[in-house]
Amino acid sequence: LEERLADWLGQQRVLLFSSGYMANLGLLSGLLGRHDRVMMDRYNHASLIDAARLSRATLHRYRHLDCSHLASLLERQPDHDRGMTMISTESVFSMDGDVAPLASIKAIADQHNALVAVDEAHALGVLGPTGAGHLEELAMPANLRPAVTATFGKSLGTFGAFVAGDKDLIDMLLQSSRTALFTTAAPAALMAATLVAVELVITEGWRREVLDHNIKRFRAGVKAVGLLPVDSRTAIQLLPAGDNETVMHWSQALLERGLLVPGIRPPTVPPGSARLRISLTASHTDAHIDQLIDALAVVCRKTDDEPN
Repeated sequence: LEERLADWLGQQRVLLFSSGYMANLGLLSGLLGRHDRVMMDRYNHASLIDAARLSRATLHRYRHLDCSHLASLLERQPDHDRGMTMISTESVFSMDGDVAPLASIKAIADQHNALVAVDEAHALGVLGPTGAGHLEELAMPANLRPAVTATFGKSLGTFGAFVAGDKDLIDMLLQSSRTALFTTAAPAALMAATLVAVELVITEGWRREVLDHNIKRFRAGVKAVGLLPVDSRTAIQLLPAGDNETVMHWSQALLERGLLVPGIRPPTVPPGSARLRISLTASHTDAHIDQLIDALAVVCRKTDDEPN
């Protein structure tokens, strides 16, 4: 499985982990220490934030998707020559559905001799010609690709995760990554299932075509009924509610109509930005999408029309 993943992702080596959380902890804490620094998108997943803190590296968080702010943080400490600098970002953000400007981030990293680490959990399987993620979508040359983490628990439908990178990176993690060294290996049967799932993702590109159709149908439909989804071209679609009470009212009303759409509230997202998080898949049909749109039109408008 490690060899097949490396070939698919255009990376030299892959190291398996028991979960995505463990992969992110293993990568950051395995590479960084108290003399290093990590630049992190403010909306990064909790596992990345925890990994940075546990590494004891100096943590700087730049504004979401703001490459100018990232560059300015790096330039404030141009003489940082005692250790490593890492830039950490998701490619597709789990609670916003937007996509990081990886080409610009990589260019900034090259100017500052920094390592880029990308969490492709929500891009793997759905972006790129063969589903290898946003890096494949960008057609970034193999020798320039950042270190990558991703989980098998999203599009691949199994369990486990990996870190992918060049040979030296993986060799170092084999010596320093405690979440790889000091935990039980994943069951062989589970890894065999993941290997089959990878082949299905690669060979059955029609699933990505169906998903793209569902995304476009959903976005056009909700706009047609007067709702404004957050701008996202990925499977993660959002409808802003603002306050916690409203979003939970929406979520419960949808559940009563047979639709499971979770309401996302602080501290998962910033205060005042509660939203419905809609996860579209290739298994959804046009009838499913239309059912959701009709329900959202009723539920959201009813809330909007109620007196304060």
